[in-house]
Amino acid sequence: MLQRQIAGAADPRDKLYALYGIFSQVGFQLPEPDYRKSIADIYKEATVMIIKHEKSLRILRLVDGSQGVPGLVSWVPDYREEARPFAIEYDEQYASKKSRSRFEFSDDYRQLHLAGQSVDMIRTCSSFHSRQTKYPRDSREAHFVELIRAYQDWMRMAQQLATYPTGENMREVIISTMLQEHWNVVDNAQLNELIIERNQNWTNIIMANDRTSGIGLDALDNIINANETRVKKLIEKRKFGSAEHRNALRENPAFLRPNPNSTHPEEEKIYKALTLSRNPIWTPVASITQDATFYVTENGYVGLGNPACREGDKIVLVAGICTPVIMRREGGFWHFIGHAYIHGMMVRELWPGDDAELEDFTLV
Repeated sequence: MLQRQIAGAADPRDKLYALYGIFSQVGFQLPEPDYRKSIADIYKEATVMIIKHEKSLRILRLVDGSQGVPGLVSWVPDYREEARPFAIEYDEQYASKKSRSRFEFSDDYRQLHLAGQSVDMIRTCSSFHSRQTKYPRDSREAHFVELIRAYQDWMRMAQQLATYPTGENMREVIISTMLQEHWNVVDNAQLNELIIERNQNWTNIIMANDRTSGIGLDALDNIINANETRVKKLIEKRKFGSAEHRNALRENPAFLRPNPNSTHPEEEKIYKALTLSRNPIWTPVASITQDATFYVTENGYVGLGNPACREGDKIVLVAGICTPVIMRREGGFWHFIGHAYIHGMMVRELWPGDDAELEDFTLV
């Protein structure tokens, strides 16, 4: 479904109808193509059939809270979206303790009833998010300026927390959140400590121009000077970047230095230092946090979610959904905003021991 969601279609209804024949061959029947129906009704009917057929809520992973289809209920994905929602490694998360999906539909299929428990609320939400739009070459500077400012804002928010509910130090919490714990994949304390150290180096570069805790922009000059010669050698050995990138650097070696005419000289220097230092944290962080925003919860947790989340949204653990989800109360009902990564909630830490403690959440 995600592959079809990303694929282009002139008519948004064809995002689903194009799959009709393929699904029929494997025994799954999508709604009969009917172009008289509204986009909202078509998307809702297909989502209901998928949930019923799979007896699973996995399709909700495509919800990113930004639906713009008139009349579309919040728990139905907007299949028109070309970009993927903020991605989580779902198969590695067990926030709801591998519980089975429990759901019911209203008679008109506009409401979806789920069982879960509200465990927290977003207290502060960053106004920045790490957009990964493919910028034209001549506006690439705007991209990295936006990305650096987002990470800086996230770091400042995290640094305001003196302690963390799990008892871990904030250095480990930050890297675990930004990398969704992908760094802690081996039982090797020495290696993990090395990765934490590299994360600290990455943090020092990102926050270099912070007036309170930064190492200072002059320190970045030292990093750039120390790595420029090494990078030139790597370029000649074809061990740096893509072939296109290497050719561009050979033609214009000054590109290795901060652009003196940059309209954002501080971010330009930070970007060059990150690039030349080849810190292994930079690329996976940029990939894993793609199209995400950062927040701090009422109980002092930090997390990542899609940019539609906002202060006051609830963090809910739902039976059959392996990650925490973000919901927004609207009157007596709930809007489904999207899935979340929240360090300290991902492996059944807060899942209730008794199903009798679960509440009913009616999504509209």
